[in-house]
Amino acid sequence: MAGNANSGRKKISVAEKKLKGTYRKDRDEKQEKAENAVSAQIAFDRNSEIKAPAVFSGYPKIKKAFKLHAQSLIHLGLLAPQDVPELTMLYELLAQYTDVSQCLKSVDIVDNFEQYQALTHLRLNLQKQFSSLAAKYYISPTARAKLTLDVLEIDKKQSENESAISKILSQRKVK
Repeated sequence: MAGNANSGRKKISVAEKKLKGTYRKDRDEKQEKAENAVSAQIAFDRNSEIKAPAVFSGYPKIKKAFKLHAQSLIHLGLLAPQDVPELTMLYELLAQYTDVSQCLKSVDIVDNFEQYQALTHLRLNLQKQFSSLAAKYYISPTARAKLTLDVLEIDKKQSENESAISKILSQRKVK
């Protein structure tokens, strides 16, 4: 029995069966429906839209950046619904950083050195937190370069799969 927890074989996905040409609608239709339902729950549709949280209503630039960033990650298939809170936290850190920077501009270093020092320390901590989260969501130059390489690798594998499928289909036509 394929898929039994005690058997030594892993159950083959519907996509693999279609790729191998072993898909049978009468046998695999329920499995396909189940896999589609699961993928709909754990991933966004590539064309779905996400709204910026209300927390950013006072920050129009951050709200716009959040929406564009989320849309691009969804379009690339890199953002799952469970990642949205962390992405929101990333932009909340950016909003806090903006607020602290504005406060820092209004503080005179000579008159209020302690306040200036505290705000500078807070701004550096926010910057560190932002940078550590930003790398996860492809904001740093290194992360963008990695994303480019990942996308190129995905494209290469898709073209290899398409050519493999073409070869299999041409072999079947010959026989």
